[in-house]
Amino acid sequence: MGLTTATINIKDIFEGWENDLIRKSKPAQEVTFADDPIALSWASYHVWTKWPARRWVNLNEVEAHEHDRVIAAQTRKYYRDKLMLQTLKGRPLSEYQTVLYGIVTGEAPIMSDQIGIIMKLPYFYTEDAYLADVFGQTQPVETHERLVPSKEDTVMPLRMILSSRKNQETYQYWFANGQGEATVWAVSSQNTLRSLVDSLFNRQESLKIRAHWHYKKHLSTDRTHWSLGNVELVS
Repeated sequence: MGLTTATINIKDIFEGWENDLIRKSKPAQEVTFADDPIALSWASYHVWTKWPARRWVNLNEVEAHEHDRVIAAQTRKYYRDKLMLQTLKGRPLSEYQTVLYGIVTGEAPIMSDQIGIIMKLPYFYTEDAYLADVFGQTQPVETHERLVPSKEDTVMPLRMILSSRKNQETYQYWFANGQGEATVWAVSSQNTLRSLVDSLFNRQESLKIRAHWHYKKHLSTDRTHWSLGNVELVS
């Protein structure tokens, strides 16, 4: 299963994939597939979840199975409905969102500089689904304070979410604080202490911490939450 009109190198895909939609250095080629490209991207994603060393497997090197097709259909519907709702609310789509809408609806041909978007869709969809789960278990933050410095509180682990973006990947450790409010501790994938944070989080036990508490509003959901900085464990 794979591309029938072009072979795309994964290294090329992620070198400025989003900005390439605006500043094209060379003409993009129309690309066709032997199977549903979103199902193939899920197949590639599932290879990584089973074998972490095999990440970003090319779409022409994987085979989509029934569970890939099922979640691909869910992904299409989710983003189609989300983008349609945005336009109904009078918020115009960005160029990137317009391209994404064409991909999930099949209303536009897929170009070679859009493969990166397709490869990232499982990550975006999983992130959105996990965030909905976190926000469903917590309360929004209602405060006029934008920063609460050096505050102690007890937090309960909820879910770790990988946020995969063009320039960096961040592991978001989501908690409920003592008031039941959504609270995130974001740690870069390059941070050498991330394995320690992983170990603490995976115990699924409450942690007493001291941190700077930053009031945030999630961009795509408008949901308010706390973001932690200068985190210290309190014995």
